[in-house]
This record gives sequence, C-alpha cells and structure tokens, in this order.
Amino acid sequence: MDHEEDDDLRRALVRLERRERHRRDSSSLALIDLDPSGAIVAWNRKAEQVFGWSEAEIVGQNYVVLVAETQRGEASLAALLRGEHQGRHANVRKDGQRIVCEWSAAQQREDDIDEVHCEVRDVSEAETQRQRQRFMQALLDRSPLGIFAKRPDGVYLYANEEFSRSVGRTPDDVVDHDDFVIFHPEIAASLRRHDVELLAADVPMTREDAGVGPDSGRTYWSLKFPLRDDAGELLAICGIINDITSLRQSEQAQTALQQRVIDSQREALAELSTPLIPVAEGVLVMPLIGDIDRQRAEQIMEALLNGVVSQRARTVIVDITGVDTVDTHVAQALVRAAQGARLLGAEAILTGINPQVAQTLVELGVDLGQLVTLGSLRSAIARALQGPRRGK
Repeated sequence: MDHEEDDDLRRALVRLERRERHRRDSSSLALIDLDPSGAIVAWNRKAEQVFGWSEAEIVGQNYVVLVAETQRGEASLAALLRGEHQGRHANVRKDGQRIVCEWSAAQQREDDIDEVHCEVRDVSEAETQRQRQRFMQALLDRSPLGIFAKRPDGVYLYANEEFSRSVGRTPDDVVDHDDFVIFHPEIAASLRRHDVELLAADVPMTREDAGVGPDSGRTYWSLKFPLRDDAGELLAICGIINDITSLRQSEQAQTALQQRVIDSQREALAELSTPLIPVAEGVLVMPLIGDIDRQRAEQIMEALLNGVVSQRARTVIVDITGVDTVDTHVAQALVRAAQGARLLGAEAILTGINPQVAQTLVELGVDLGQLVTLGSLRSAIARALQGPRRGK
C-alpha cells in the first residue's frame, strides 16, 4: 500500500470518528461506555449535561463515582458489566445533587476489546412530577375538608372521601352524577343557582349550608371558585367544604355564657343600686346614692316590696341623703313604693331630704301624704324601733 492509499484510509477513519462523535453528541440520551473494570472510557455531550463532568474530567474514573450510595454502586456495576438492564436508581452529579436516572446496558466486543455500552435517561423531573402528583392526590383524597370539582352543568368530575361522606355517598356514587341526583331537589336547585351566580361573578364565593343525608343536623361552610386554563377557558367549578358544626355550637355556647354573665352582672348591679339592709327585726333600710332614672326607680319599688314580703318588715326606711336630683318620676316612684308598702302592712319612712330636693318636690307639687318624712336616718330608725304608731 502506497502513501496515497494510507492517507485516504486515515481520512476515512477521521470521517468515521467524526460521524460517530456527532451521532453520540446529538443523542438525547447520555451515552457512557465502561471497560471490564468499570472505568469510564467514553462520554458524550448529553452525559456532560446530566452529570456535570466534562469528558476530560470523567474518563478514567470508575462508574461508582456516579452512584449516590457506594455499596449499591458496586452491585449495579456488576450487573452492568454483565450487560443486564438496570432500571432506575439514584445517581449523583458533580455538584453533589442527587438525580434519578434510568439505565440500560449492553455488552459489546470490538477488535477483541470488551466494553459495556450504557444508555442513560435523566428521569428526575418526571419522577418529581409523579411524586408531586401522588402527593396532591393523597392530599385531596385524605383531606379532612370536603373537596369537589364539577362541570358547569352540575355533573361531578371529582369528589374526595370527606365530601362524599358528607352527602351520605361514596366517591363512585358522586362522580358522573349531577346535583339533582345527589341532593334533595330544593337543595340542588339552590346549588345550581349559586353556580350561576359564581360563573357570572367569576370570583371565589363563600356560603353556609345545612348538611344533607346522615349529617342533616350539621352546618357546612363552603368556598367555590371557577377553575380556568391558561387561555381562560372554564375547566370546572371547584369547591372546598368545611364542617363548622362544632364552631357554631361553640359560638352558641359562648353567646349563652356571655348572656348569663350579663344577666348576673345586671342582677348584681340592681342589688347594689337598690340595697336593702335589715337593721332590726321587722325594720329595713334602703340607702340610695347617685342619680335615679326611670329604670332604677322601678327597681327600687320592686326591691322594696319584695323585701317587705321576704323579711316580714313592719317598717321600711328610704334614705335619699346621697341622691342629688329628684324629678317627677322619681318622686312618683317613691310615693308608689310607699303605697305598696302600706298595702303589704308596712310603714314607709323617707329621710335625707336636702333643701334642693325639698324645693324641687314643692315646685313639682308632689303629694307625699303616703310617706312619713324625717330629717335623718337615725331619727327614722329610732321611730321604727318604737313600733308602728296607730292612726298614722
């Protein structure tokens, strides 16, 4: 063979090598060749992208450098060298990031050289997406909140366990059925009207509804919203349902407790504003302080009459030393209280009238003929202790 033929042969070999390099580098798979010891002898451009090492950095290193766990790497290397398909396992990039790859291997022999040709696909993103989908499905199915999706015509596309339970059905009994199959006609009609309002408003909407089926005595809060794709096309009407029965019951109990506290406080204030003090057998004193409005005047008369009956009083002394202002309705209330006491067999004595109050009573023309008036509480008590006076 002359020199010209040698040159032609070399050029042909170069073309073949270039063509093979182009084929390997244009592949969508990472192509990796191993020698019988597991050393990497060939590495294409996709392998650089997947694993992060350049060909110059990785060639000559052992396959196990690509495996996340050394022990598993040795076992998988042995299988690869036998040319066995490996499936998926965890690999590691140059930067330490873990990835999931799908491997397949085939033994090849060329020019008395044994090698293992590996094709590798990075499935990390697909695996992550599948894991995310599994997670989301588990979240939907096991959520303590009822979750559903239905078509605009009311036919259900999805219902999780909690939503189905809340309507007394299973998910299979809900999907592919519409509201009028699942709910009482009046409830179904209400739901359909709400769907129409929702689609017209095109915003999330909330409402409260009574339960149906086995939970008809319960209360549910719902959030419904239209689900649209990137182009704005309606995909479904979606909803989230929360059982708020215990919350409403707690609120009702809290309201009832608050009302009891208010009533108790009102009673305590009434007692404080109309104190009735027994000073001797059959003698009661009611010292009044501050302003007296119409409501308090009524409370004074009620407390005085109840005290006469419960204490079997023969004398009731009303001391108004601490009262700054007396108007017509207050004066009339005192007169009515005296009249009531007399009807119950007790004498009423009014003490503590200051000059301003006396002038007001005169100007108002109030008839205090039913009341005994004395200047001081002491004189009133002394009179009461002497016993009732006949003819008075």
